[in-house]
Parts: sequence; C-alpha cells; structure tokens
Amino acid sequence: MKERAAQMPKEMQEVNAPRDISLRFFEYMSRELLSEYDLIHRTRLIETMKRCEPLLGFDKNVVELGGLSTLARYLSDCEGIKVAEYSKDLRYPFSIEDESQDLVFMLEVLEHLNDAHHSDSKIEEIAMFTMSGAINCLCEVRRVLKPGGYCVLTTPNAASVDAIGRILLKMHPYQYEPHVREYSIADISRMAHRAGLNIVEASTFFSWNALPGVDRHALLGAIERMGYDSSDRGDDIYIVLQK
Repeated sequence: MKERAAQMPKEMQEVNAPRDISLRFFEYMSRELLSEYDLIHRTRLIETMKRCEPLLGFDKNVVELGGLSTLARYLSDCEGIKVAEYSKDLRYPFSIEDESQDLVFMLEVLEHLNDAHHSDSKIEEIAMFTMSGAINCLCEVRRVLKPGGYCVLTTPNAASVDAIGRILLKMHPYQYEPHVREYSIADISRMAHRAGLNIVEASTFFSWNALPGVDRHALLGAIERMGYDSSDRGDDIYIVLQK
C-alpha cells in the first residue's frame, strides 16, 4: 500500500522561523565532539533539522518526548528556541496541559513503546501486540497540541529496502532488534487516524549505512522490475502530524 502525504499547508511554510538553522546545525555537528550515539545518528539528526526548520519559531511552546535529543539541546542552547523535556512513560496520560504545545518532537521514540498493560488486562491483550502504547501516545500528542499544532516524528522504516535485504540474508528485518516494533508509513497513518491526527508530510530517507551484503541499488531495481512500488524505501521515516 502506497501512502501519500497531503500537500503541506501554506501556513506551514510561513511560520516565523529563524533562517539557516539547519546550516548552523550542520556546522555544529561537524565540529563538536559527538557521543557514539550522535555519530551513528548524525545524518538523521541533520536531515531532521533541515526538514523541520519551517516549523520552528521563538514564540512557540515546544516539547520533546522521550528525553532531549542533540537537536533539541542545540535549539535551546544555541538558537534560543527553548524545548521542554518530557521523559515519563509515554504509554499513559502525559502530565502536560491540554492544548498547550505548538510543536511536539517524537524522534526515534515510537519504536520503543510497548503495549499499555494494566493489572486487570485480559490474557488476549497480553498475549498479542496491539500497538496500544503507541496509539495512546499519539492520542496524548493530539490532546496536548494546540489546534493546528504539529508533531514531528521520526522512526525506522519497516518497509525499507534494508529490511528486505536483511530478510534475504536470513536476518531479522528490524534496523535494531531490541526495538519493540518498527513501523511503515502505512502503519503510522492508521494509528494517526485513530488518534485524530492528520499527516501533512510523510517521506523516507537513508540515515544509516547499508548492511554489508545488501545492495540497495540492485534491490530497488528488482522491486521495480517485479512491478512493486520502490518509493519511500529509505531506512528512516520523517512524518509531520497536525491536529
């Protein structure tokens, strides 16, 4: 199933955003002594900043779920755009006021959310993965966003050419096996719809190096020759959701 994002609203391109943040962030990521995690995720962070820059503004209430990323810390420390941190269990109601946020960052978080089990959960709920934690989280995102507010979400792409390559190598298809669940754009679209959020932008890009033995170019060509859609096969998903 091919998911297409709706056309980006005009107002999304007219936000009072500081210019050239993505360029300065690129320079920052090139000169700073980075952690091992940031070295691995450097391309993803730079690409995410470039894509989300039109949504940024000094007068916005911004929160990042799951702890502050290097992207958020840079915005707060170097650009004067304050990003609050929320790192409690995201499967359950947030201690954030209704309709208080202009922008929510949810960067490489979705894939870590297990189901939301309770002491009285039935065996049918416990025995199967129902995505309840992820859906609950997106419902909370909608609750805390102001009308018209945005959520920037990135997560590994379960439908990537790399996932196909791993299967052909008889390996687990996930980018990172300890992840609870990796998703496709179609999966996120269905969950967002259930949460009452609209997708205004959805695409993929290549963030990490290909696994040795996986020829991305050859596999993409084979996908096309077999008559399947080769678009949105990058290893990471970038999605903008709107309330």
